[in-house]
Amino acid sequence: MPAMLKSPESAEPFDAFRNIVLATPGLLAQFRAVPDVPTFVALVQTAAAQHGFEFTAEEIHAALRAS
Repeated sequence: MPAMLKSPESAEPFDAFRNIVLATPGLLAQFRAVPDVPTFVALVQTAAAQHGFEFTAEEIHAALRAS
């Protein structure tokens, strides 16, 4: 599984979303089962949208590089 998101440019939204993931066992299990980065990016976008966040693929990749 790719590392959880951490982005210096937009840390607040990523941190808020990460906290939701870490506090939601079912969602956390989905992230732990991710086999590769493209699947991780897609899951971040889908799960984030369900919780009122919107991240582009570029933002997610930048956050992964920063972590």
